[in-house]
Amino acid sequence: MFFNNCIKGKYMSSKHEANKRWRINNPEKWAAQKQRNYARGKPATAKLRRPWSEGEDELITRLHRPEDRELAQSLNRSVQSIQARRSKLLGKR
Repeated sequence: MFFNNCIKGKYMSSKHEANKRWRINNPEKWAAQKQRNYARGKPATAKLRRPWSEGEDELITRLHRPEDRELAQSLNRSVQSIQARRSKLLGKR
């Protein structure tokens, strides 16, 4: 029913605007929700990260190396993570 009223022009605000109003009107509830979301997501993201070994670092920074796509497949990492790690390592030199 809400959707039909939106089409007719009765409710012109989007879901995003309604959500934003709720966050402004309920700051305590919003803060509690953010903490719950953070607590739920933190363990999952921490488990996905794998530390880089010295061998992997040497492989991605050497002068004559394979393409990033090939490295990603062989190291079981994403192309973006390889590029970010290389940028971080070469920026320190």
